[in-house]
Parts: sequence; C-alpha cells; structure tokens
Amino acid sequence: MPPILSDRLSDRVPYAIIVLSGHDSRWDGEPSADPRVERFSYRGLDAHGRPLPYPPEATHRSLDSSSALLAAQVDALHHRTGRPIALFGNSEGSMVARTYLERLPRGPVSAVVMFSPLVQAGRTYYPPPGHEGWGVAAGWELRVLFWLANLPRPVKDHPDEPFVRSVLVDAPFYRNRILCPVPGVRMIAFLPTVSAAEAPPGEYSRIPVYQEPAFHGGLIGRRAVEDRVEAFLAGEPVAQPRREYALLQQLGAAWQAPPLVLALNPLWSATREGDPALTGRVCEPR
Repeated sequence: MPPILSDRLSDRVPYAIIVLSGHDSRWDGEPSADPRVERFSYRGLDAHGRPLPYPPEATHRSLDSSSALLAAQVDALHHRTGRPIALFGNSEGSMVARTYLERLPRGPVSAVVMFSPLVQAGRTYYPPPGHEGWGVAAGWELRVLFWLANLPRPVKDHPDEPFVRSVLVDAPFYRNRILCPVPGVRMIAFLPTVSAAEAPPGEYSRIPVYQEPAFHGGLIGRRAVEDRVEAFLAGEPVAQPRREYALLQQLGAAWQAPPLVLALNPLWSATREGDPALTGRVCEPR
C-alpha cells in the first residue's frame, strides 16, 4: 500500500487526493488513513458518493469508461472536502488520469502525479477478431500466448479486453500526449529506468520527470520517493532526470519492433496528431 494511503497527509498539502491503482489491482473497501485521500474505484460510487470495492476484472474496462467514473468521483470528493483535487495514478491509473484530463472538463483537478505511465503506448496494432487490417497474424499469436498464460491464473487477461482495445483505437493520443502538459494542472511523472528500455529513442515527455533505477511500478513505497511526492504536492519543484535515460533508450531500441506509422493504419490516418515515429517528438501542435 502506498504511504499516501496508510499515512495522514502533511498539513502543507492543500489537496484532497484520489489514488488510482493499476491493471489487475483490487480494493476491499478499506478506507485510507486520511479522510482527504480516497481510492479510485473502477466500479464507481455508491448511493452516498463513496467509492465501491472492486475486483481485478473491473480494471479491464476501457480508459474512456474509467475516466467517466473518475469524473464523478472527482466531483464527489471536491464537494465533500471543498479542496482542489490531486490525482495519484500508477500505471493504468496514470492513463485513466491523463484520459480524464483530455476528454472531460478537468474541474477541480489541479495536480497530477503519474507513476510508471506507459510511455508512447499504442506503437503497434492488431484488429479485433473477424476483421482485417494491420497486425492480423500478430493479433492471433497474442491471443494464443494469452490463452496459455491464463491457464493457471484465476484472473484472465485478454488482448481484446476493453482496456487494451481502447489504447489501440486511440493510439495517436496515447503515443503522443500522455506526458504532455495540461494548462492549469501541475504534473510530474515518476519513471523507473526500465521505462527507458521500453520507449523508442527521441523525446518522450514535456512535463517534469523524476527518474530512478527500478522496474515498472517499483518506485511506489520508497520513502525517498514518497518524500518527493509530498514535496511536489506542497508546491515544490522535484524533477530529477537521469543522464543515462537517453542512452538506455538507444540500447533498448535494438529489441523493439519499429512503431507503425500512423498514416499507414486507416483507423489512425485521419488523426490530427503528429507522429513520433517520424519526428522523434511528442506534444506537437494539432
């Protein structure tokens, strides 16, 4: 459990906070230590505006659907506390937070902390079953691999579940804008260095980043990192980029498949987004 859920907030933090956990997370309804901090529920709110417990399967919903649930929870928490809202997202939770900022009026949200967001997600594509297009063979290979991997698992993942398909359908946005600034919102991304091996060479962020050696999701719970989160929420600058990140991007490029150019996929070809696969840049004007 992140300390932000198990400890009380410092008095210097002016926000109420919603913590968005990642894919296949679960929550039994246990409240956080501070009433100003809530878990985001992938099932929504009860009749009293409180987040509902949820099982891992609930995290498989589409990002648009999750962001709509987040909008309702933001409004409810702001109404209850009277405070501006900060979002604390991990992995899929970061994607939900960023989708909310893009798709819906941000309302009282004025700060976002993203842990292990998927950097330039949606660099490939495969069509749904029964459809033709780029990646047909790769899609069926993935389905076989997932079927085998799911055999011993009580919670099944699937390459065509709504969460995955929502990333593939809106890949131009997720490839370009996850780590882009939003007017009026303070933002920071806490990136484990393993993200560098997953991101293609070139620009990947135009918001402040804090980078630390770790695997995906491995920064949450580290006391030094949590101190930086609190400092950020108190209004202090806490960015910490690492010099070796660009080198790790170059080294990781050797095992990555080239990103599918947006113009080649009819589903994406009408987008107004720039294409990092061609420019090496993100957050370009639409």
